[in-house]
Amino acid sequence: MVTQRKMFTLEEARRALPLVRRIAADMQIAVDDLTKLPGGTSFLYGASPLEDLSDGIRHRAGDLHTRIMTLTAELTEIGVELKGFQPVLVDFPTRREEQVVYLCWAEGESDIGFWHPLTEGFRSRQPL
Repeated sequence: MVTQRKMFTLEEARRALPLVRRIAADMQIAVDDLTKLPGGTSFLYGASPLEDLSDGIRHRAGDLHTRIMTLTAELTEIGVELKGFQPVLVDFPTRREEQVVYLCWAEGESDIGFWHPLTEGFRSRQPL
């Protein structure tokens, strides 16, 4: 079954932003805690070099990873796409001049003020 991508207007994205901000703040706490653990940064990005670590650290890393995945699922449920962790970057699919593009928001920004093509990323952001 193919899932239809949610499309946001700028107004809809701005209405969703307070919830996205709260999820991003929770995610940043979990990401910060995970990256403070030995091997945590590698674990965050898909590598799992935790075999040589204590059970306590492995357990804590697993809990934090589960928390991050739960928060990622919450963002997906809203319809936004997580693009980065440090800072948290999210994209809101939208239409601009008959093309699908992303409205882009980065943790710490007060509003959605940028967009970029689907095939490009944060460095290609352009002001709305």
